Amino acid sequence: MVHYFYGENVIESRKALYNLLTVLNKSKCKVIYVDHKAFNEQILKNTLLNPSFFSEPQILLVESFSSFGTAQKKHLIEILLRFSGEIVFWEEKNAPPSSAIKKNFPGLSVRYFPQPKVLYKFLEAIAPKSQNNFLIYFDKLTREQPIDLVFYLLKQHIRNLVLYKYDPDMFKAYPSWRLNKIRFQAEQFNGSSLLSFYSELVELEFLNKSGKLPIELEIALVNKLAIL
Repeated sequence: MVHYFYGENVIESRKALYNLLTVLNKSKCKVIYVDHKAFNEQILKNTLLNPSFFSEPQILLVESFSSFGTAQKKHLIEILLRFSGEIVFWEEKNAPPSSAIKKNFPGLSVRYFPQPKVLYKFLEAIAPKSQNNFLIYFDKLTREQPIDLVFYLLKQHIRNLVLYKYDPDMFKAYPSWRLNKIRFQAEQFNGSSLLSFYSELVELEFLNKSGKLPIELEIALVNKLAIL
C-alpha cells in the first residue's frame, strides 16, 4: 500500500507517521529512508533488486518528495513501481500529491494535517492594545499545541511583518488575499515598535535555548504580549 502524509502541522503528521510505522513494524519490517539530499538512484536500485532484501518485509519512507528535482522524481517513481513493499511519503509542508504520484499510485491513501484554525486567528489578531482579543486565542492554542511550536510560528510571523514594513516588494509573489492580510496587520504597528518586539522574541529564543530564561517560556511570552 502507498501512504501520503502532508501539511504544516508537522507534530501531528509525525505522530501519525510514527503510529503507522509502529503498526507496520509489528511484522519486523526493514525501513529504508529516502530523501532528496541523499538520493542515489543506483544505490537504491541495487538495494531493492538485491535478492536478500526481499527475504523480509520492508517499508520505503520517502521524505520531502516535493523537494526532489524533476529528473529525480521521475527516476524515483520508476523505482517505486518495481517495489512490492509498503511505501510512505511524508511532507513537512502543504505539498499535496503531485499528478505523477496520483497517476502512478491510484490506490494512494492521503492524510492532510493542517495547522489548527485557532493558530491563524491568534497570529492575525496580534496588534498593539488588542490583548483582549489575541490572548484568548493564545490561551486556547497553548492548551492544544506545544509552546515551543507556538513561539516559533509567532516569531516567524512577526519577522514577516517586519520585512513587509521595510521592503513590501519581497511579498509581491504572495497571493492577494495573503498579501492584504499582511499589509493590514503591519499597518497596525509603527516600524520601530514592530522591530523592537521582534528583537525581544529573538532574545527570548536565545535565553530559552541557552537555559538562561529564569521563568517558563509560556509565562515570558505572555508577559511580552501583555505589554505589546
